Amino acid sequence: MTRLKTTDVNDIEHSLFEYDNKLKQICGCSLWEIACQAAGLNIEDLAVIKNSAYKIHIIPVNNGLGIISGFTESLKSIISHLGFPVILSDTTDVTGLSQAIEKKADLVFMADDDRFVIFDLKNRSIIDNTPMTALGYVTALDLMVKSIHSKSVLILGCGPVGIAAAKEVIRLEGQVSVFDTDPSKSEVLKKLIQKPEGTEINVEADFRKALKNHQLIVDATPAADIIDIADFQSDTYIVAPGVPCGITKAALVQYPDQILHDPLQLGVATMLAQSLNKTDL
Repeated sequence: MTRLKTTDVNDIEHSLFEYDNKLKQICGCSLWEIACQAAGLNIEDLAVIKNSAYKIHIIPVNNGLGIISGFTESLKSIISHLGFPVILSDTTDVTGLSQAIEKKADLVFMADDDRFVIFDLKNRSIIDNTPMTALGYVTALDLMVKSIHSKSVLILGCGPVGIAAAKEVIRLEGQVSVFDTDPSKSEVLKKLIQKPEGTEINVEADFRKALKNHQLIVDATPAADIIDIADFQSDTYIVAPGVPCGITKAALVQYPDQILHDPLQLGVATMLAQSLNKTDL
């Protein structure tokens, strides 16, 4: 998990309605609707869940480099925005988790330097932010372009998010190309992923040429400002789960309807939707 900074999250609480409006404009769906579609959560099930007084807790964690100022507060604001009551613990680590269990919590959000997860205490399962972020962003890209079926999608970065994104593109029957500054990582991704018969993952060797030859891109790198205005065409669409954002500020301003990036919101919403989809209704 990329470690966020306070500056990445300090505006989230006050921009959620604006962000929802942007998603409706470029994807045709709200944040929660994208997450539910990604997780396969239907409206009927959601109505039952929302009426069941589901107990969601957030526990701050001091492990490693410690608590990121504003992170848990932003997390709480996202969950509240999605329509669920949530408790932010005033204690941390084992004490906080113990209190959540004593209060009969159903879901517990916790994050340290390495992992950001939901502990589903009802079903004894864990929902990890990394694959859920990839799932949410690929679903959003699918909505942005009215389906990625049979279309070529370039995955930048072959780390955990990139691998998970490639799997989701294949699941939606898109064609995958990958680029990583370390070519060996591209080859590892290619070997890891089970592909339907007759499909192939294309490994790109030249970054600029790869950008030029693909209209649909998932930027799963932790590199800043690697994609600029010159890399865009009228039919270029980029979703960027990586932090920091790999798209320059100039490009973000020039192509607002062709870019989707946020530091936390879509991954959190998809985590929650996925955990609720596992609920025994």
